[in-house]
Amino acid sequence: MPHGKESTPFKGGPLPDNCPPKDAIKPPKDAIFLRLVPANPATLDHFKSSKAEGNRRQPRDCDDCRWAACSVWIATTPREKLSDLAKLRNLSHMKFIAFIKVDESSGYIKPHEKEPKHLSFWMFEAFEVAKAIVKVEPL
Repeated sequence: MPHGKESTPFKGGPLPDNCPPKDAIKPPKDAIFLRLVPANPATLDHFKSSKAEGNRRQPRDCDDCRWAACSVWIATTPREKLSDLAKLRNLSHMKFIAFIKVDESSGYIKPHEKEPKHLSFWMFEAFEVAKAIVKVEPL
């Protein structure tokens, strides 16, 4: 676990070994993350990792740890970027953007190397996603 021997459970069940990675950090206080979701209102199920969803194959370039994370975007991500993502076949059912407010008690994050505004987010089990949703907007 990052930063010592933390025993906090994570959403989606046990994580792979060495996950979250040592270079993952806690989100800043009152940060807003964006998540593509298929409906309004957004539900807890809309924040599952690809691994927890179990409905598609893990890409070769995605390690087990990232596969077990929830994919989110920082609030400054241009709407056009998210709209373009929703045109991809595996994301074409995503019609809304959920805005969630997080802080250091929510879990751990790590930016993707190729796309720094794209974050892997390992949520603590105690993090109440439904209460963290501040708004949902159509794409």
